[in-house]
Amino acid sequence: MAYYTTAGTVLSVSTALPATFDEAGYEALSWSVVGEITTIPTFGAEANMGTHNPVDTRFTRKYKGSINAGQQTIEMALDDDDAGQLIMIDHAEGAAIDADVAVKLEYPYGAVRYYTAQVGSFQENPGGVDDYLTASAMLDITRPVVKVAAAAGP
Repeated sequence: MAYYTTAGTVLSVSTALPATFDEAGYEALSWSVVGEITTIPTFGAEANMGTHNPVDTRFTRKYKGSINAGQQTIEMALDDDDAGQLIMIDHAEGAAIDADVAVKLEYPYGAVRYYTAQVGSFQENPGGVDDYLTASAMLDITRPVVKVAAAAGP
C-alpha cells in the first residue's frame, strides 16, 4: 500500500460540461487551474438513510435512500488575476450563476477525480493584520465522482 501527501495536488475548473460524464468526456475539456489553494476538504457519496419502525418488533429497519456526492469549501489565497478563481466567482455570482462547473482534481501520484458542481458561494476573508487575503469557494457536487486510477508504472 502506498501513501502520499497532498502536496502537489491541483484543482482545475472548466466552464464547459463534458459531452459524456465519463473519463473520455471530461478529458476532452479545457481546464483552468485554481491557484493558491491551501485546503481541499473531504467529498464523496453519502447515502441518506430511511427508516421504518414497526411496533411489533421494536427494531428500526434502515434502508439507503438518495445519494449526496458532497460539498466542499475550498480555501485559497485571494488572487484577482487567477483564471480559475474568476471562473468560480462567475459561477457563484455572475452570468453563469445557475450553471454547473466541471472540476478536475489531480493527485500528485497520477490519479484524477472528475465531477460537476454548483459554486454556492465565493467569499473573501480580509483577516487580520498578519494574514493573507483569503477566499473560500463552496462547491456542491451535482453528479457522481468519476475516479481515474494512476497510470501503471513501467
